[in-house]
Amino acid sequence: MPRARDILQRFRPAGTPGAAAPAGVPADRVTEMAAELEPVLARLAEAQAEADQVRAAARQEAERRRREA
Repeated sequence: MPRARDILQRFRPAGTPGAAAPAGVPADRVTEMAAELEPVLARLAEAQAEADQVRAAARQEAERRRREA
């Protein structure tokens, strides 16, 4: 039975054979991730602001009910 390492070796990235290609521009992973996550995090910020408003309204309502009680 093959070991797990042997199985995973099949999926190692390998270059294609042939002549050497010209040097490429290195990928800027940080910028790519920021661009990908920015819209999602912006939507989460909106949801966080809405949750803060709901909590503030609940606190005010609780305080009002305590005063009336």
